[in-house]
Amino acid sequence: MNLIDKSYLHPVLRPGYDDVEGVFDFVCSDGNIRPEANKYVIDIHATFKNETIESLIKDGKAKIFVFVCCTANFYRKAKEIASFDETIEIPTEELSGHVDLTLIVSATQQLHYQNTSQHSDYGNAAFDIECGDILAVSDTYSFIAEKEYDSLQKIDSFISIVADDDMKQNEPLTVINWHSDKIQVKISRVVYDKYMILQKAKKNTPTTTLENVIFLPILVSIISEWQDYEEEYGLYKWFGAIKAKADSLDLANDIRERKQSPFALAQRLLDAPITRCVDEVMNKWNRPGEGEEE
Repeated sequence: MNLIDKSYLHPVLRPGYDDVEGVFDFVCSDGNIRPEANKYVIDIHATFKNETIESLIKDGKAKIFVFVCCTANFYRKAKEIASFDETIEIPTEELSGHVDLTLIVSATQQLHYQNTSQHSDYGNAAFDIECGDILAVSDTYSFIAEKEYDSLQKIDSFISIVADDDMKQNEPLTVINWHSDKIQVKISRVVYDKYMILQKAKKNTPTTTLENVIFLPILVSIISEWQDYEEEYGLYKWFGAIKAKADSLDLANDIRERKQSPFALAQRLLDAPITRCVDEVMNKWNRPGEGEEE
């Protein structure tokens, strides 16, 4: 929703308009938005300058809100914040696709409102303001909320695959380095070259199947020795991603206490990878023309 260009019956502080002199600069970037296992954490920073409105905020006659709008989920909510430098949290299930964030300052009661910095065209006019009326509005920042946050979604962010010219094609993959933010895995040169071709042709490649084939045996190994790995490798990014997924599914204790086999637990962590692989391959086959050369 475009709140800046809306027609108001009273002067409103907003970028690009001269109703009221002042500053309302909302600063946001992708770095201020952090998706976690079950929520989005958003850092809010803004510069605000207008004595009249600042006085109303101080006296409790106006409050600051972050207006969050996600049309895909029919989510529209104004979240109150105490200052122009705050952190808010929004449950992951509330957001999907395009999300707009806008800062607003709204009246909390009826006011006979006159801003000392209002444009000269208004003269000394005062305005009857209702509770909830907007006194100031910032620019809107937009971002894309992924449908589902998954710390294991992009395995190339914590697994590095390298080619070994001396390995035979049928030799199993081997982990060669755990002491890094990325687990380093080596495979034969022949398999590596084929893997890279498939990666470059992702449109026609069942990538879930491909990645699970690589990651599943590594994950089984990690779960088998979870306590040892947790102590030795707990600070590395790859282990943090796996632990975050285990925590989000309430599986960490099951893994530590070995309530199921490592293979069963690995499948739960990867959300039924065999089923997903079969479905992905079938979907590729069932799409007309996909996989065919143009």
